Amino acid sequence: MSNNSHFPLAILQKKLYNFFMIDVERINFLARKAKTEGLTEEEKVEQAKLRREYIESVKANIRASLGNPEDYKKDGDKS
Repeated sequence: MSNNSHFPLAILQKKLYNFFMIDVERINFLARKAKTEGLTEEEKVEQAKLRREYIESVKANIRASLGNPEDYKKDGDKS
């Protein structure tokens, strides 16, 4: 198990809070609607924004879980 002691708890909590604030239900609703009846231009913009936010929150969560990539050697072992 990786040791994330160099990450302050407040940063991890903020990243997790942001991750769970993404409206996944709305993303799924817009995806279903896009397949069945299509989206308005406003909904397309909203869908793109929500998807970007979701992807960024996943990336932040992964970064928080893995720690600083510079802490790892090229073979993947923690230095």
